[in-house]
Amino acid sequence: MKYGIRYLLENIVRIGSTQTRKYFFKRAKKRMCSVSSQKEYLKYKEKARTLVHDRMRIYSQFYGFTPEKIFMRNQKTRWGSCSKKRNISINYRIFFLSEQQQDYVVIHELCHIQEFNHSKKFWALVEKACPEYKRIRTELRRQKIH
Repeated sequence: MKYGIRYLLENIVRIGSTQTRKYFFKRAKKRMCSVSSQKEYLKYKEKARTLVHDRMRIYSQFYGFTPEKIFMRNQKTRWGSCSKKRNISINYRIFFLSEQQQDYVVIHELCHIQEFNHSKKFWALVEKACPEYKRIRTELRRQKIH
């Protein structure tokens, strides 16, 4: 790793001013965190993919429509998203949610294929398969993604 602890210690004198040092350490810390996040992502990505595909199959049959493609992502601020091309992206961290929360995320994104907005029609679609969606949605908003 380019900005590991050993590198920092060996090059501390060469860094320069306090402001430069702060920038250097901040950047190094960010790189070290992203590496551990990347390792976690690779470790759980396929487990999450299996889970999402199984849930998507069930709810696709229920609703009668399916996504074109499903992608697993390492998103920092979203549980999922749906594109106009009917592609669904799901955060791999869905693997760590409760079963109800996992179902809600899958249902929510799947419903965007039919209603590409958050209108009353959209929420009525979500409610068909997930009557407690309001409570679950509140729980997810309180839960941080990191």
